[in-house]
Amino acid sequence: MTLYSHELRPDWNSNWRCVAFARLPLEPSENDSLAPGMYWEDMCDYLGEVEPDSISGTVTVTQNTTFGLMAGSTSAGCEIRVSWTPLDGTGPDGTMDAGAQVNSWAAFIRSTTRREEDDAS
Repeated sequence: MTLYSHELRPDWNSNWRCVAFARLPLEPSENDSLAPGMYWEDMCDYLGEVEPDSISGTVTVTQNTTFGLMAGSTSAGCEIRVSWTPLDGTGPDGTMDAGAQVNSWAAFIRSTTRREEDDAS
């Protein structure tokens, strides 16, 4: 989501702010205390044209244990909540390029998915 304020927001240091959320599955081998930091660092690498020190958010690792008729189907996941201030002036006519920000987030999400063909090799 891309937010715009007519008034300059001191907490954003801009008129613009991007906010995003993703819920990703975790492989059993990734379900450890290192996963949040690894996902955060990888995500930061994908977000281009970001105001320095403006990115903030959380990474939460979830563990689901099922009971009763669903017993035995446990799963783990990772939830990422993030917001950042894009650099102004990167788009046409010196405006903020919202499409580039959305594309950066989408590229990160694509990087977290695995194709079945990749697992077979």
